[in-house]
Parts: sequence; C-alpha cells; structure tokens
Amino acid sequence: MSKSAVTALPTLNDLIADPTKVVALPPRAVAALAAAVTFATLTKNEEAAPAVPPDPGAWVGVAEAVQTTSYSRRWFFRHRKQPWCKSLSRKNLLVNLERLDRAIRAGDVRPPQAK
Repeated sequence: MSKSAVTALPTLNDLIADPTKVVALPPRAVAALAAAVTFATLTKNEEAAPAVPPDPGAWVGVAEAVQTTSYSRRWFFRHRKQPWCKSLSRKNLLVNLERLDRAIRAGDVRPPQAK
C-alpha cells in the first residue's frame, strides 16, 4: 500500500455512534474534524444568540441631533470621542440620543451654554 492510498473516513454520525473510531484517524483528519465541529458550533451559536447585543436607542445624524437638542453641530464634532458618538468619517458622525440623554442626566455632560 502506498502513501497516496485513500482510506475511507467515517462520517460524523459513525463517530458519534462509536467515538473510538477517532483513534484510528490520521492526524490531519482529526484536525479537519475538530475544525469542522468548531465551525459548526460557532455558527450555530451565532444563530441562537448574537455575539453583540443590539445597541439601545437609535443612531441619528448630526443634523437631526442638532434639531432635537440645543447643542451645535460644532459641539458634537468636538465631542466625537464620547460613547454616545460614532465617527463614520472625518465629516460624518452619528449620535445616540438615548445615551446622550443618560450622560446629561448623570452629570457627565454639561448643558449647552446660552449665547
């Protein structure tokens, strides 16, 4: 028998029925089986529960945030590193109004100054 001879690999159902068959598998087949099981487990878990919980509150553009609040457009861009801001690019920013409201109520953000 040569090295290139192909041996029949047991199916996953065969291995579940008789786990001792794993011992007879070549190392590469065991590694491939482990990778396939890991992949199947991870993709099944992703479908069951998302890895990242959805963010509470809606993200709105700066123009809508300026209309909703009394803060200026410049103020939002100066505070773009805050957790209630999401910088999409140098000129594009999203604001989570619910998080901003919580930060204001907690005293982490000062109310806008009257001009």
